[in-house]
Amino acid sequence: MIKNAKTLPHRLAVPGCCFVAGVLLTLLWTSSFKPKLQASAEMPVVSASADAFNKVAEALSTSTQTLIQNNVTESGSLTRDDLLMAIPSSLGRLPLVEASRLWREKTRAFVVVESITAIDAAPSKFKAGMAAAREEFGVYADLQEGPPAWHKPGDARAAMAPFLANQSLGTDSYKWMLYGDDDTVFYLDNVLRMLEPLDHTMPYFITDHIWFLRSLTEEVDDNRMHPARSAPRCLPCNYQDPLQGSSSSNEFDAPQGCPCTRQFLCAHDNLGVFGGADVCNVKQHNWYFGHGGAGAILSSGLMKLASFDTVKLFVDRAMQGDPSKTVMSGDGVFSQVLHTVMDIMPTDPGYGYYRPHIQMFDPAWRKDDTSGSRGKHPMAVIKRFDLALHGWCSEECEDLLQHLMTVHLGSRDAANDSSFDDMLPAMQRAADNSHLNAAAFMHQRFAGLFKQYSLERQLQSGEASKNPITKAAKKNAKRKDKKPSEQDSVDAAAHSLNILSVSDAADTSDRPPGLVGDKQQSAKTRVASSKANGSPDADNASAHAAASNAVTSATDVLQNSGAAAAPTVSQDIEKQLRNLRKKIRQAEATAQKEAEGIKLTPEEQEKLQKLQGW
Repeated sequence: MIKNAKTLPHRLAVPGCCFVAGVLLTLLWTSSFKPKLQASAEMPVVSASADAFNKVAEALSTSTQTLIQNNVTESGSLTRDDLLMAIPSSLGRLPLVEASRLWREKTRAFVVVESITAIDAAPSKFKAGMAAAREEFGVYADLQEGPPAWHKPGDARAAMAPFLANQSLGTDSYKWMLYGDDDTVFYLDNVLRMLEPLDHTMPYFITDHIWFLRSLTEEVDDNRMHPARSAPRCLPCNYQDPLQGSSSSNEFDAPQGCPCTRQFLCAHDNLGVFGGADVCNVKQHNWYFGHGGAGAILSSGLMKLASFDTVKLFVDRAMQGDPSKTVMSGDGVFSQVLHTVMDIMPTDPGYGYYRPHIQMFDPAWRKDDTSGSRGKHPMAVIKRFDLALHGWCSEECEDLLQHLMTVHLGSRDAANDSSFDDMLPAMQRAADNSHLNAAAFMHQRFAGLFKQYSLERQLQSGEASKNPITKAAKKNAKRKDKKPSEQDSVDAAAHSLNILSVSDAADTSDRPPGLVGDKQQSAKTRVASSKANGSPDADNASAHAAASNAVTSATDVLQNSGAAAAPTVSQDIEKQLRNLRKKIRQAEATAQKEAEGIKLTPEEQEKLQKLQGW
């Protein structure tokens, strides 16, 4: 037996304290436990190794936090208080957990790490933000030597994270659990809208990103195996869609599951992949499971169906099992728990089932392919948001963004992917764990993009009148009896887009005119500017002020005028924006030179001083 088979969940209100679980009033089980912890090797704390990255991240945190705090994020009667995040992580990956606080603000999170010492060893800044981030922690030890070679040390922890969260906090403390990796981003506004009509007491395992291979005779190809539109699934109970009854691009004819049990799905197996209702053989080696990186949504009704001890025994045995009969990863084992122990199969949210251009859980277009729904590259999703915020997103593009649930940042892929280089200053690219820094940076970027896109959609639909900051802005504009001009709006947008927009440095040639540059590069340049001026103590304040002022001014002007974040502009205005971008690129090149330790000429220092005013 592996050692961590005896490790039970540990809730940490204060790191290092003990916890005795309350009695869970369910029909199936009642338990209490005392934590049994084992020593584990301490891992080094991963943090950004360059001051520039820290300052850029802090500047972006300030700007994004401003938007988050001042905008309505709930939809209907369902709010973020009804949600609970379940996040498997580790000491070495806590920077990702910290960065995700921006987009999951006001949402409780249960983070599962490998040992209590992982929390004790966390940076003081991380621990200081735990209470405000509504975070609690559980412990599940790494796998020890012995399991099949393809397992990773955290696979068992990944499979157990939702059950640890449920065991510690109880099913009555939430309606919906959002389960994903520490590099999974949830678009919470869209999540709330999607969940609003669903019954949380119904057992639901919601995802449309499923691995599926009918047999081992098929070619094993990650890009073909997931997301697999042919994978068996149900639609939500009583699901209504204007396209219902029309032909679907899916091979599997999904029934409405109330709930979606294994026997029910086998009875509706039009492809014969399970052998029909009499056989109902959901084989583990068929590669049939929800993709962990894409995330999933679990109802509280689902989490009442099995005891913690039963699930734990299944997971521990699966991780030690026969390689020819066991699944390959933590997300695979988690799905097998649902299929085998809880008798529940996946439910598709529904909207994308009849629309081939829609993938709700991690569409992840591949690099420059912005039209498809396959691949593994979050930068293409960022590009889509960028285009949408400037009015260059197609109708199908807008449709997908308005129904997007998650994005998988793929921090492991970032380690060897040159496309992530633009996420970090040059001095960081060769540093250890730079891929984690890139993923942490993208957590922050998506937080800003989500809020900006949601705000624009509110303004366009008239819902922004519910927004307190919008009301105040309109009141101020009326009191001043002055309507902002088109030029004011564009000037503000130019400032705002420097902080919040996204532009791939290697991708500027094919972008529409008028797009203002990369927020990370601009913020980085401000940091370099302070250094060039000989005032290192001013770095942090400078970055904060630049980010905060730009966002505040842009938000006020755009909301006062009732305009969208990307106003219609004349050719003269577009020319001004193109010139502004040219100046920024020139200054960024100078800042890059300074960052690499090359002495600047007086003329170059003057350019940086001018940029600081932008």
